[in-house]
Amino acid sequence: MRINFDRFREEFSDEAFLQKLPGDESIEQKRKFTLNLVDLMEIESKSYPFKKILGYVCEQARQNVLAESLRKIDVSGKVEKIIHGSWLTDIEADQGKHLLKDAIKNLPHAALLRMTLCSLYLHRIYWSHWKKDHKITLLEAANDAIRPLGREISASEMKKLIKSEPSEDD
Repeated sequence: MRINFDRFREEFSDEAFLQKLPGDESIEQKRKFTLNLVDLMEIESKSYPFKKILGYVCEQARQNVLAESLRKIDVSGKVEKIIHGSWLTDIEADQGKHLLKDAIKNLPHAALLRMTLCSLYLHRIYWSHWKKDHKITLLEAANDAIRPLGREISASEMKKLIKSEPSEDD
């Protein structure tokens, strides 16, 4: 958290710096590109701790035997409820999806947190789940997370793709 992104923005938008960059783009195009890179680095560095914790819990502690204990836990706190709902949903989609939906609904507008959740759920759909119902539940959670930001995932198209995938029995 000691990285001074404002200083990076200042240095990377300096005309002398931009003129040294390779390419035929205009100074304004180079400035826009470098500032977008700094924004991306800042978003990634600020969201990394949360993604790391939630991703680790969901991946390393995704054993079915834990579902019963998770169902019995009563947590307080908005972030704790997100972790709890995400974890249980990752183990048993049907059991956790209502907890997760409620937790997401009760989050503040917090664009960074909502985009981080969306990104994490989409990542898990692609890399961590093979069961179609788990993928669809996480897709709905990703959409719920970003909807208050005025964004939507083309969930119907993605659901069609998920449903058309071969099942484990194929």
